[in-house]
Amino acid sequence: MGKETEEKRAARLTMYEAYLASGQKVPEFCRERSLPEWKVRDWIKKARKEQDAETGFQEVLLPSVDVGLYCIVLQNGRQLNLPHNFTEQRVSQLIKLVERC
Repeated sequence: MGKETEEKRAARLTMYEAYLASGQKVPEFCRERSLPEWKVRDWIKKARKEQDAETGFQEVLLPSVDVGLYCIVLQNGRQLNLPHNFTEQRVSQLIKLVERC
């Protein structure tokens, strides 16, 4: 398999952004767009690796649990989704930490 062209990379990142904006889980997102789940999961994995390389942060995946979330949108457009059980103090500490980066 050859290298990904810039055009294909741009299309992949556009689809990844659409996935994030949808707020849907992968199966639902794929069903609505008639996309294979394996392909979308691959796009997500690649996009996250690129983001990790750019920021120095690495995403930590937690078990999927349907609970209320805080959704904090940073100035650069990225989102932090935190479980509802984060105290206001912990959220404040996290925001201060992220803003220093």
